[in-house]
Amino acid sequence: MPDLSGKVIIVTESGYDLQWGTNVLGPYYFTKLLMSIRRGAPWRFATTSRPCVLQLPALKASKSASGTPSRVINTSSLAHGYAPTSAPNKVWEVDTFVGGGKRDALIKKWREYGARSTLYGQSKAGNIAHANYLRREHAGDIVACSLHPGMINSELQRHLPGFVASIVRWMSYPLTMGALTQLNTGTILTPEEINGKYYQPWGRVGHPTPQSIDPARADEAHQSCEAEFAKGKFRSPAGPIPLMPLK
Repeated sequence: MPDLSGKVIIVTESGYDLQWGTNVLGPYYFTKLLMSIRRGAPWRFATTSRPCVLQLPALKASKSASGTPSRVINTSSLAHGYAPTSAPNKVWEVDTFVGGGKRDALIKKWREYGARSTLYGQSKAGNIAHANYLRREHAGDIVACSLHPGMINSELQRHLPGFVASIVRWMSYPLTMGALTQLNTGTILTPEEINGKYYQPWGRVGHPTPQSIDPARADEAHQSCEAEFAKGKFRSPAGPIPLMPLK
């Protein structure tokens, strides 16, 4: 699990920036798998630990089966505002998505403290862009939104220095409150109410940065994820992650 205060040099086993890989590519891949599930069939999603059964219908088939569109709710963050406005597209630096010399040079330029928040922020902007892409491209079948869950006392701050960690914990809300906005958008509000919106605690409509909701950025995020998916690098340490029907 990446965090806002850990070492910024970390990349995933597939060579991706840890923040982008965990916060953007992972949810993108998971959503892509769900959209391929056959309606009404139980499927096994094989993980590196133990398999779990997903009793979920295909996302796009939910509308025709129940009359209600499926919801995709991406957990973003207020920290999406830390995304690099100095980047050509003012929201993320594509050269930081994978490890290498270009990424290292940008981290050096930003300095470690600045790089921590920048890499985290651009990944959270990616969550907003992904939700907006789904909402637009699958209109009528899927509704999608993104949200800031609040400043929560969680593992996100586990590497902060002691004094800073104490202040952050004092300012943060209990962990149990971290899911309230997700629950509100996922169960209480109607699909029409949440579609294309960005929410903030506790279930209020918020206002993300203009560049994070730019349709061109949504296309860029999708195309970038698709390009990486096509390379076959979405793998667990044990190999490719298969999706198979249960016998």
